[in-house]
Amino acid sequence: MKATINPATAKVTIAEKVTKRYSVEAELNKSVIAEGYQAGTAKVNPKKVSITGSQEVLDQIAYVKATISDEKDQKSDFDTTATVSAFDASLNKLDVEIEPGQVDVSVPVSKIGKTVPLRFQQSGNPADKTVAISSLTSEDNKVTVIAPESVTDDIEQITIPIDVTQITGDKTIEVKVPVPTGATSVNPTFVKVKIKTTKKQNDQSSNNDVNKSSGQTPEAPADKTPKTDNTTPPAKDDKDATDDDKSDTEDKQASTEFRDVPITITGLSNSESFNTTFIDPASGKVNITINGSQKEIDTVERSDFNIVADLTNLQEGIHTVPLAVHGLASSFTFTLTQSKAEIQVVKKVADASKQDHS
Repeated sequence: MKATINPATAKVTIAEKVTKRYSVEAELNKSVIAEGYQAGTAKVNPKKVSITGSQEVLDQIAYVKATISDEKDQKSDFDTTATVSAFDASLNKLDVEIEPGQVDVSVPVSKIGKTVPLRFQQSGNPADKTVAISSLTSEDNKVTVIAPESVTDDIEQITIPIDVTQITGDKTIEVKVPVPTGATSVNPTFVKVKIKTTKKQNDQSSNNDVNKSSGQTPEAPADKTPKTDNTTPPAKDDKDATDDDKSDTEDKQASTEFRDVPITITGLSNSESFNTTFIDPASGKVNITINGSQKEIDTVERSDFNIVADLTNLQEGIHTVPLAVHGLASSFTFTLTQSKAEIQVVKKVADASKQDHS
C-alpha cells in the first residue's frame, strides 16, 4: 500500500504561554432587572482571575466579564454564579484559559420609579371641517416615572394633549412626555403617536336624510349660477404682487433632511472609565427630517442641533434609550429614522498584573 500526504509540510507557530491576573467585572443582560428597578454595583468573588495564553493574545484583552443572563426580572438583591470570559476591544471573545472559570456575583437591586399608562387627549379640532379624529394610539403606551415613592404614589397615569388643529389625514407625530411635578425624569422621554382620521358625512346629505325620514320635501337648492359682476377689481401694482408672492413663499411649509447624523451620548457618570458601543443603529448615526416654514427651513444648518442619547443613572449593560433632539427651535417639528438607540456600556479593564504583586 502506498499513501501520500498533501500538503507534505505544515507551518506551526509556537508561542510561549504567559499567565497574568485580571480584575473581573460583572455584566448584566437587560432582561435580568425588572422594569422600574435598577442594579447597583455588583460584587464579584474572587475579584481577580488568572488568564493564560500567548503574549500576543493577552495583549488584546480589553474586558474580562462575568456575564449574568440566566436570571430574569429581578426586583430584589440576588446572588448567582457567572462564567468568566475575556474580550478584545471589539467585544470578540478570546481563546484563553481562565482560572477560575466561574465566579460568585452578588447584585443589589433597588426600585427607581413607577410605570404608569400613557393617555392621549385630543386638543382642538382639525381646521378642515370634513376631517374627524378617530383614534390616538402609540406603541409606547406606558412610561416609567423616576421619582421618590412619596411622589409616585399619587401618579396613576400621564395625560398628553395632542394638538390636531393642523391634521388633514392619518399621520404619525413624535411628542415629548411631560415630567410630573416632583419627578426627576421619565423614560421614554419621547413617544410616537399615530393619529387616525375619518371623513365626516356631507352636511347636505345629512339634511336630506332627515327630511326624507320626516316626510318633508326638501327645499329647492338656491340658484348656484354665479352672478355677473361687471366691476373689474383694481390691479395690484408690481410691488404689491411681489410682496404677496414673497409672503406666500415664506409661509409655505417645507422640510429638509440631514443624513447620517452622529448620536451624542451624554449623562454617563465617570465616562472616562467606560466604553460605549452602539448596537442599534450599529453606525451610531440616524437621519432626521425637519419640518417648518420655508423661511425657517432655509436657515437650518447641521451645527444648529444635536441628536442625544441620555445615559443618566444607567449602569453597565445593554440599554435601550430614547433619542432627543437638542437645539432646534420649538417652531420646528422633526422625524427621526428611529426614536430609540440600543447601547452597550462596559467598564474599561486595566491589566491587574501591574498592580497585583502577590
